[in-house]
Amino acid sequence: MTCHNIQHPSELLTLLRIPLSPSKDRLGEILLHLKILEFRQLESALKQQLQSKKRLGTLLLEMGCVTRGQLYPALAKKLGILYIRLVSFEVDDSVVSRVPPHLALQFNIMPLAYFDGRLFVAMENPIDGEGLSRLRFICGFGVEALMASAREIAITVGRHYSNAEETEALQDMSDRQGIVKIPSSITSQQSSRRPVVRLLNAILLQGLMRGASDINIQPAADTVRVYYRVDGKLQQIRTLDRELLKPLVSRTKIIAGMDISERRIAQDGHAQLKRGDVHVDLRVSVIPTINGESVVIRVLDQQHRLLQLSELGLPENDCASLLELINKPHGMILVAGPTGSGKTTSLYALMNEIRKSRRHILSVEDPVEYDIAGIEQVQVSSRKGVTFSGALRHFLRHDPDVIMVGEIRDAETAAIANRAALTGHLLLSTLHTNSAPATITRLLNMGVERFLLSDTLLAVISQRLVRLNCNHCKIEQPVSQSLREKLSLGTEIKFFHGGGCVQCHQSGYSGRRVVAEILTVTSDIAALIVQGVSTLQLSKYIEKKGVHDLRKNALALAAQGETSLEEVLSICAD
Repeated sequence: MTCHNIQHPSELLTLLRIPLSPSKDRLGEILLHLKILEFRQLESALKQQLQSKKRLGTLLLEMGCVTRGQLYPALAKKLGILYIRLVSFEVDDSVVSRVPPHLALQFNIMPLAYFDGRLFVAMENPIDGEGLSRLRFICGFGVEALMASAREIAITVGRHYSNAEETEALQDMSDRQGIVKIPSSITSQQSSRRPVVRLLNAILLQGLMRGASDINIQPAADTVRVYYRVDGKLQQIRTLDRELLKPLVSRTKIIAGMDISERRIAQDGHAQLKRGDVHVDLRVSVIPTINGESVVIRVLDQQHRLLQLSELGLPENDCASLLELINKPHGMILVAGPTGSGKTTSLYALMNEIRKSRRHILSVEDPVEYDIAGIEQVQVSSRKGVTFSGALRHFLRHDPDVIMVGEIRDAETAAIANRAALTGHLLLSTLHTNSAPATITRLLNMGVERFLLSDTLLAVISQRLVRLNCNHCKIEQPVSQSLREKLSLGTEIKFFHGGGCVQCHQSGYSGRRVVAEILTVTSDIAALIVQGVSTLQLSKYIEKKGVHDLRKNALALAAQGETSLEEVLSICAD
């Protein structure tokens, strides 16, 4: 395994003239021969690979058996690709100009030389074809990748693109937070340097392009890892040098209106990403950890249109039931599920339908994710003393027909919400519970009287979001007989899953949709609530009545080829 230290394009040309062939040995065998890996470690990783279907190199990194500095040179040998050092390599400006700055920063690609109509670039992982595909499309000529360490690529990119103009604009939202004084320090100066500004912009831009709902910047002992949450799952996108953590966090704090001198306590802030005429709100949270400050950025894209009720993916009979319920003059409709189950999206779809009837609608939310015309929306703010319960009290004096409460979090909010539903208002809200029967039990445990709840509660929608199979790589999924018997599935039913492709970033999934169970409170169920039956007893009664629960609805979706059995089992683990 050879690592070539090059300083000039002529040296690179000399190396490129030497033909390289892929090694016949497998990656694990190469690592064993180099004495980087022990046989027991390889054996353990291979066993895990059978279950997880991840690449061997990814598993070895996750297990801590190898470092990236050990893995990628071995991988280069396996693939027959040059592995080079870029510490003192100087690139001609004419070559640098062939790759746009935002693309170099976004995919951590460094152009090295241009020979015979081909551009040679350095990448940490040439197997990831997205960056290469984009570069080939933009440049319009052949592009070939060599391997180098992510740290050396990042340093070289920063050195050669330091004078490039910023490709995106982040607007400081500190005026909404109050005036923030930025101390004159080394860290604050570093955070304002253009390479750091462009790096953060590239991370945000790529997250937006991939449809990420959250962007995580997590410090480790010797690196900084960047993750995107796409379709509800975290995906590691890049690894940064540890030295970039402080200036990157400081830059994030500056644009979010936080105090960059304070690193011992958690902070929250707001920022806005501007792309042309499009504005995307960012909710930023920073917490101190033992390895440094960790950042999570929630992406709220105002350009995403509100869904209609019919677009949630619910069966027609469920949509018809909900339309009937939201047209009632009073009562309470609750959407239940864990964090990230799409409760707010469903609430907005219901509100979008209700506003067609020209009723007076008030909402209190944390945060207000979409500005909806025709609805008076209030933002919760602990700093200003605006709480769910406090806003609800004022709402009752403001002549509403419909009230939306972002979440019922405590006994006080639960009591006021129930009273609002009892006094002639239609109230919609969410609750963090795992099933419709558990929602009723939770409200009773919060102190809502049984006889009052039985009168006010109209329905509970318990839901999850399931990832949909990627149509570009969907293949039939073998299912064992034992699993079919456990789930009461016939042998004639075929199931599918995504094999992974460029279109879905190798995840096998593209997009999500709601799977729900809707418990309508009939006179029988109201009587059970008054009796104070347990969650288990209520669940058994509902099952006898033939109400389709989450698992049955999710399995029906899998039987149609829309999602995989693994996804069904992940959301219905019980």
